[in-house]
This record gives sequence, structure tokens and C-alpha cells, in this order.
Amino acid sequence: MRFSTKLFAGPIAKSLWCIAANDPNFTRANLSGRGIKDDDVTKLADAFEGNTTVTHLLLNGNKITDVGASKLAEMLKKNKTLRSLGMNGNKITDVGASKLAEMLQSNKAIKKLYLHSNNITDAGARRLAETLQWSNSTLTILSLNHNNGTSADVMCKIERLVKINKESP
Repeated sequence: MRFSTKLFAGPIAKSLWCIAANDPNFTRANLSGRGIKDDDVTKLADAFEGNTTVTHLLLNGNKITDVGASKLAEMLKKNKTLRSLGMNGNKITDVGASKLAEMLQSNKAIKKLYLHSNNITDAGARRLAETLQWSNSTLTILSLNHNNGTSADVMCKIERLVKINKESP
């Protein structure tokens, strides 16, 4: 893949370069608290094209909205290397949660998904639960604590489904 020099500008330039270069020593990308916005996520998703080394991506405490979550979800439909995605403390709503649920239908590589302290309600949590129930038996951690309006019933269902995944061979 060819990259423009614009891809490697800004507060996450070094990480973008390592991801795009498929650096075998760069397996964990911690981009938490860097003020990352949706346009940065687009660059990040482009850098991930063809990456087979990064297994953990932390994007906690940024300014990522449903647009960025959707862009990551599209990228993760193709990427089969990433095992853990942390997006705690962003601005993701039910729309972004639904896009991530859609991604989990085909991506069986992701084992851990952290989405606590966003703006996800029961609607988005139910969509994720449906995916766990019918389409994904590999996700073993799904964190949705401290979201706006997720009920105990839905959270219990998710915990039960994740537990089933953990116990499956």
C-alpha cells in the first residue's frame, strides 16, 4: 500500500508509521489520551491495511464518535490479527456499538472489546448481545460498564453470553 506523507503527521505519527510498516516489534499500540478524533481514526484504519503484527490497540480517552467507530469496524472486518480493542471513554453511541456488533459477526480474532464510559444505551448493548448469542463465540471480554442507560438485565445477558464463550473450547 502507498501512503501519503499526510498520513504520518500529528500526535500519532510514529505509531501510524510502525503500523503501516508492519513492524514485527510493534505489537501493542497505546494511543490513549492523545486527543484522537475521527479523521485520525481514518488514518489509523488506512495504516492497518495489511498489518499482521499489532494485536492490541488502545484508544481510550479520546474524542472518537460513531464515525470513527464505524471506520474501525470496517477495517476490522478485514484485519484478523487484532485481539484486543480498547475504546473506553470516547463518544460512541448505539450507532457505533451497532457497527462494532456487525463487525463481530465476521471477525473471530477479537477476543476483548472495551467500550465502557461511552454513550451506549440498551439499544446498542442489545445489538452486541444479539451478536454474541447468534454470531460470535470467540469474544471473551465485553466491557460496557458506566454507559448511559444500560440496564442490569442487558448487562447480565452479556455477562452470561461472554461466560459461555470463555467456557467453550
